[in-house]
Amino acid sequence: MRLAITNRGSSLLSCLLLGLSLTACPFGSAELRRGDDLAAKGLWRQASAAYAAALEKDPRDAAAQSRLAEAERQLAAELAREVEPALNLGELARADGLFLEAEALDAGSPALAPLRPRLARAHLDQVIVATGAGELDRAFHAADRAADLTPDDPEAVSVLSAARHAYSDELSREAQRHLREGRPGNALVSLLRLEEVAPGENDVVARIFDARLAAREANGYATELQVSAGGAARRRVAVELVRTLGALEDNATCEGLELVRVALEGPGASLRLAVENYAVLSQRKTRTEQKRYVAGSRRVPNPAKAEAAEAVTLGQAKLEAAVAEYKAALGKVSEREIGFAEAPPESDTEQLRQALSDARQTASGARQAAEAAAKELGLARRRLADTPKMIDQAIEKEVELEIADVTRRAELEVRIAAKDLETGELAIPSTILRAEASTEDSTHRALPRAQIEADPLVFPKTDEELEQTILDQMSRQISERVLGLCQAHNEKIIEAPLQLSAGAPREERTEAWVKAILRSKKPIPPEAETFFTTEWTLSDLHRLRD
Repeated sequence: MRLAITNRGSSLLSCLLLGLSLTACPFGSAELRRGDDLAAKGLWRQASAAYAAALEKDPRDAAAQSRLAEAERQLAAELAREVEPALNLGELARADGLFLEAEALDAGSPALAPLRPRLARAHLDQVIVATGAGELDRAFHAADRAADLTPDDPEAVSVLSAARHAYSDELSREAQRHLREGRPGNALVSLLRLEEVAPGENDVVARIFDARLAAREANGYATELQVSAGGAARRRVAVELVRTLGALEDNATCEGLELVRVALEGPGASLRLAVENYAVLSQRKTRTEQKRYVAGSRRVPNPAKAEAAEAVTLGQAKLEAAVAEYKAALGKVSEREIGFAEAPPESDTEQLRQALSDARQTASGARQAAEAAAKELGLARRRLADTPKMIDQAIEKEVELEIADVTRRAELEVRIAAKDLETGELAIPSTILRAEASTEDSTHRALPRAQIEADPLVFPKTDEELEQTILDQMSRQISERVLGLCQAHNEKIIEAPLQLSAGAPREERTEAWVKAILRSKKPIPPEAETFFTTEWTLSDLHRLRD
């Protein structure tokens, strides 16, 4: 029972500290109750985390929002109380970190105001120490921090102006020295820092552009191109091949690669091309087809006349049969009429009357059939009269047509070999590459007697188009191989700064990293970010590539 009272007392105490109603505190999520317990113990950092977790579950929880805000104010006050002891111990970096964290939690905390001039004075003292040691970069950052803490302090503003001027002069001289000594990567980094320190510095943007261009040129990947070809046609094709290689857009897939640029030393590749075969040939295959044509006509009996006469004969026979059937039906009617008239009184008159009716109906159907047969015979006789006895019949003959299927084919064979000029460790062994393209059409001569016109050869592609097709094919094959060499070389360049020891000169490591970043399209590795942040205070490395 005592334990229950103690827990309830802790919850109520946290409610009092947080300024909340007593009736609301014992309720809420597990995270909220855990935050209350931690707040009651004065563990404000852990309480803030618990309240933040409660808000993640329910962002609209007003109780969690207000308690988190109060916990962060309490934590900010706690951190502010630790700043002065850290300064007294000479731990400026720790004191500054505590102040910044407290400021992020509660910028309006009254505990921070008296600490600003105290921290600013400590940083101004560091400016004097760093300037005396010749560490102008550290002096600038200390002055910048002092001015940030007390922007209205004339002394801090004046010291920052002097430190900025001294550091920007040093960066400018440093960039010029790096360029003179052949380290464009270091010069580029120095100028980027100069742009951050003194954005209004004259010509700094133009100087960055020039330094980046110099770094790219120093880290390009050109080819020392040697071309050989015998014969006028092969020489012409070799010239066109070089032109096509230079126009390939795929070159951009390997940073710095220019397939057609003369280079005598690395980085780059020695590329040898030999046009060993170039020809445009025609292949012909013949085949024959039988074609029918009309050679004339002759008069022949019209088979339709005989068919019409036969139809008349059949119509006459059909009519005669229909008439005979009609006459027989009439005789049956007469017989029934006499039987009905002469029937004795005791006869079944109804039966006799029905028999007479049936006979008359049969006779009516026979009459209609005879009339239809007569009409059909009349039509057959008119058709017979309209059908001519003789007609013209076409005289058809066959002729054998010879057709030629012609294929126009362009062929190109080039021997290539390449080696890396810089390391000598990478190479493309001597290889023959082949490319071909073709177009087809059919042709045959004219046959006037058969009214067949000539079909001349009209290829879908001209010889010039075939040649350009194989040049494109060959250029891409060569490009793929040189790109592979370039990419393999780039991989080695990217590995180079990682293999440098931490004790290597900063200039050497900087040049290696700039070279790797410019040559690679991969994401900038974290090791590079760490190096430039630590050694140069340069965080946005993408500016190296822009």
